[in-house]
Amino acid sequence: LEHAHWITDEQADLMAEHGTYYVPTFTVVNRGLELRQAQGIVGERGYLEKAIDVKYQSLERVHKAGAKIALGTDAGFVVCHGENARELEAFVEGGMTPMEAIVAATSVGADHLDMADLVGTVEAGKYADLVVVDGDPLEDIRIVQDLDRIKIVMKDGKVVTQRA
Repeated sequence: LEHAHWITDEQADLMAEHGTYYVPTFTVVNRGLELRQAQGIVGERGYLEKAIDVKYQSLERVHKAGAKIALGTDAGFVVCHGENARELEAFVEGGMTPMEAIVAATSVGADHLDMADLVGTVEAGKYADLVVVDGDPLEDIRIVQDLDRIKIVMKDGKVVTQRA
């Protein structure tokens, strides 16, 4: 389920029971709110404000139920490609541990896309796409959003970006 703002406890339990993936897409809603504020739109709480509140509640329910949570952002709409690290921060704000958020973005995401044999974990025979950061994202997940702290990016085992 992508977006899925208003998930009940019963629905979350059914998702866990049936192996349904939840992709909450916080970033698209947060970006929409930022654009709204930048345009000076104020007044009655609109759809986006209500949606973000219940989206966090839905994440909490799905997480508590033990259903699979994967990362997605709707990049290409109001979210730029490359901003997916913002979703990790939202996951942590919503009650997941930093490691759970990272796993949602890597191995759970790969499994959801039926690509777990190729990507999602670091092991022999996989593509070896890696990001090395200066710092510990388990202490502060936001560091993965800071380009100055991204020191190495590897794609298919080859360094494509390296910063001093």
